[in-house]
Amino acid sequence: MKTNVVYVEPQAVEERLAQMELAEEVLVEALRLAHVHAARLTGNHPRIYPGIVMWAEVVASLRNLLRPMGWHRSDSSVYELVINGCETLGIAVASGDEGTGIEAGHPSNKSPKGRYTVKAVDANRQADMFAEMLPPQSAPSVLDTWVLLHHFDPKRKERRIELSRPLDMDSDGKIIEWSERIILTPLSFDDDFDDIVLPETPDIDFEVHRKVE
Repeated sequence: MKTNVVYVEPQAVEERLAQMELAEEVLVEALRLAHVHAARLTGNHPRIYPGIVMWAEVVASLRNLLRPMGWHRSDSSVYELVINGCETLGIAVASGDEGTGIEAGHPSNKSPKGRYTVKAVDANRQADMFAEMLPPQSAPSVLDTWVLLHHFDPKRKERRIELSRPLDMDSDGKIIEWSERIILTPLSFDDDFDDIVLPETPDIDFEVHRKVE
């Protein structure tokens, strides 16, 4: 696994996010709101449910918080994103492994991702290739997909967060290369919430076809 650029210093983080018309406090708040929802669950809920709730609430909170800034939701092909107004940049949400949010870490997604994530990563890589080969004005316009990656560390009682741009994946559905990683301020908690990992299955990829009689 490798990363080309890592932003850690507060000013560098702020400036890079500003270029994307984003702010750190908005991204962190989306995780805080989702954590509050997930922490309310009890041991009587199905074991995988907290993970599902965490993912769904981060997506919803992110969309709600970014809507006043001109962003909107996209759920085409069952791939849940929030996209900026000019539709050049999209953000997906995923739980990450222990390397998440650590400058020297080599993070990846916890659960394997499916074909829609693969397509998004391929588009990122192709965009970079065209950018190197052609003048900026000649590069094709494609959606630039980033991942809001988060990891709960029960020992430190903190949720580490980063907004990163995936560039390559392996055959197991794990991201193995990032072109950029923006390390955000971790969230600290005093509750006893224990993050539940979703089963090791890919993204929910399905197609609906009309039944032929």
